[in-house]
Amino acid sequence: MLRTSIHRFCVAALTLACASAQANYLLSSQGVSFEFNQLDADSFTFKITNADQATGNWSTDTNLGFLGFKDLGPLTGITGATVTNILPSSSSVWSYSAQELNGNGCLGGTSGGICLDANPDIPLASVMMFQIDLLGTTLAIDPAVGPHLKIGFTYWVPDKGDPTKNNFVPGHYEIGGDLLSLNMQFSACTTSDCGGGGGSGSGGGGGGGNVPEPASLALAGLALASAVAASRRRNRG
Repeated sequence: MLRTSIHRFCVAALTLACASAQANYLLSSQGVSFEFNQLDADSFTFKITNADQATGNWSTDTNLGFLGFKDLGPLTGITGATVTNILPSSSSVWSYSAQELNGNGCLGGTSGGICLDANPDIPLASVMMFQIDLLGTTLAIDPAVGPHLKIGFTYWVPDKGDPTKNNFVPGHYEIGGDLLSLNMQFSACTTSDCGGGGGSGSGGGGGGGNVPEPASLALAGLALASAVAASRRRNRG
């Protein structure tokens, strides 16, 4: 019974280790860090750190309005994409488009990727995380190229003109600083695994102890299984 339990533990730990070994991609610009983690064949998480402390021409932006991803693979048969707001908690609903993200939103020509529009735009926070699930297709990212990221940070533009005349433009969000458009770089570990970039994260704060990685757990389990097997052989001898 003990041997069977240890075997099951090892299998589970190895499975978790393999899952955690999915490709991770990183990018930093104007004081903001971005992290792309593939979860499985058709979903990934996207994390933004320090967006509320951005520098350069992002420093006056207050919200996240648009996300664009390309070089995810051919996306044959894609029918849409769903976005789950993990951090911060938000009731904003994302709409999917196959159009190119440009200075006016998801209004360009066919991009070969996906464009996501938040409604309403989400206030920037120190840590923002989203899970994106593709519908009807799978990811096929080339690690040598990495996913191409586009970001549209926005700011609020108040009402303009006279409400009684045709020149009235109601308040709305507009893309403010540069429209980021860069390929993310492959990384063997996430920012939290590498020991950096986790100080402003949510949950445990900055002073928690290190959590063993799944691969370490798997090795520990295998070592325990080997020790038990060796002990059994000695007892039979």
